[in-house]
Amino acid sequence: MQKTDPLTLLDILKLSKERHSSRQIAELTGCSKTTACDVLNKAEALGIDFEKAAEMGGNSLFSMIYPPRKAKPIDEAVIKKHEELCRDLRLNRKILWEQYIKENPEGVKYGQFCKIIKQLGGNKQPKLQYLRETQASKLG
Repeated sequence: MQKTDPLTLLDILKLSKERHSSRQIAELTGCSKTTACDVLNKAEALGIDFEKAAEMGGNSLFSMIYPPRKAKPIDEAVIKKHEELCRDLRLNRKILWEQYIKENPEGVKYGQFCKIIKQLGGNKQPKLQYLRETQASKLG
């Protein structure tokens, strides 16, 4: 759902109360028909009509229609695979994910796995560190 500003949310509910269609609401507020429908459906599910929304105020309505997302905990198995990646420079993310998914069939998808690996520092830093250590040992 594309987020709409608090005043537009109130306008959507007001126009719905005035019996405008979703298409008309979209045209009058400048949002898409889908956004208008999503807001109306969400408000209905929450038991919020225009009067209730007007009493609450736009910001309270906004936080109810668009509640903040909760951060997902990082899968410990992904962290373990990241540590393997740091130790063994021949491994790449695809190989690690394939191993990870065999061990954790209900685990995260490849894209999410890569995102977590990147957040953990990816595999570039260990390679650079390895190269520096190798060059230092050759010089020393």
